[in-house]
Amino acid sequence: MDWLQCLAFGVLFGIVVFGIFILVQNILDINENIRLQLSIKIFNLIFISILAFPVIYLSSKAFFRTSSIKLLALSGAQLSLGIGSLLKGWLPDTNLSILIIIYESTVLLTSLIYLSGGIITIARPASFKLNAEQKRKVYFGGLTAVILAVALIVSFTFLKLIPSSVGFRGNRLSVQDILQILSTIILFITSLIYFRVYLKSNSDLTYWYCLSLLFLAFGVFFISQGDVESRIAWVGRASQYFGNICFLAGLIRNYKQEKINTSKIRYSRKPVGV
Repeated sequence: MDWLQCLAFGVLFGIVVFGIFILVQNILDINENIRLQLSIKIFNLIFISILAFPVIYLSSKAFFRTSSIKLLALSGAQLSLGIGSLLKGWLPDTNLSILIIIYESTVLLTSLIYLSGGIITIARPASFKLNAEQKRKVYFGGLTAVILAVALIVSFTFLKLIPSSVGFRGNRLSVQDILQILSTIILFITSLIYFRVYLKSNSDLTYWYCLSLLFLAFGVFFISQGDVESRIAWVGRASQYFGNICFLAGLIRNYKQEKINTSKIRYSRKPVGV
């Protein structure tokens, strides 16, 4: 690992340790009532919705170059999470419980997209390639499916087809809690899948992919452990933000490395004396 990879891993380690420290404090009722009065929707807008644009752009370009399904999954997942965050923060005159269900449902959709990309990455043959026409069909079909899925989530939530709670053995369980638990489990499983891929390929981009998924997994987990403005929820958001930053960092490094490799190939093919 180079210094930047080590730094990113160190940030993840620090967030996890700090999050566990706060959870222990909450269990012991130490400083549990501290609230951070920061604008959640502004931070989410910057580090989730707006940051999704360059991630989608770079991952889309990389997909058309490589036919890599994990890059297509990254584009779709960022689109899902970006729209969900935007709706939660900026949908006007809407009941808070509806906004929460919409957002947590899109987080679950995002985790399922990442998982699907990981499974296909593991299962597909090494020689798997798509021609230009197939890439266009798969790409636009995939993103259209994501948009339709988000639209269905919004419609079902407003029609009360996705309730705020469900009954289980005489108790009421929050759908928000259920969605967060499922998203956390799926993201951790997906990170393990990509860790296996990284061990086989030792790819720089796969390292950042795996690390970013761990950031997102711990982010959802920590957010689920406290109230909206609690310290532990903000640790979770910080973990999510760093996850998206790591995705962008990995894509930029991959793009630069491909340009260097392309330049080397062109230089090696340059006729002698020219």
